[in-house]
Amino acid sequence: MKMETNRMDRNKYSSVSNMMVYKNLPYLSVLCLIGLIYIANVHFAEKNMQKSQKLIEELKELKSDYWTLRSGILYNSTEGQISKKVSDQEIYIRTEAPKKLIRKEN
Repeated sequence: MKMETNRMDRNKYSSVSNMMVYKNLPYLSVLCLIGLIYIANVHFAEKNMQKSQKLIEELKELKSDYWTLRSGILYNSTEGQISKKVSDQEIYIRTEAPKKLIRKEN
């Protein structure tokens, strides 16, 4: 009985190769779907990598700006630089230590 069903299947198709293609059509469609998903995943991963690289470059740029500003602030906040800036206003830095006041109780 099994031989008869095979013969009937063969009669539907014009050649053996067509029969093989039509029988394996579900498998081929699954393979095509997996291929499309793979291609979409690769594009998504590449897009994420490009975003990541842009963010890394921006971070490097911001770090260099930060260090430049920080060093400038530290340099400008030194005692010598402050004294130069306020010398026009006749404010000078004391050269002697402040005196301590002691309160004596009776």
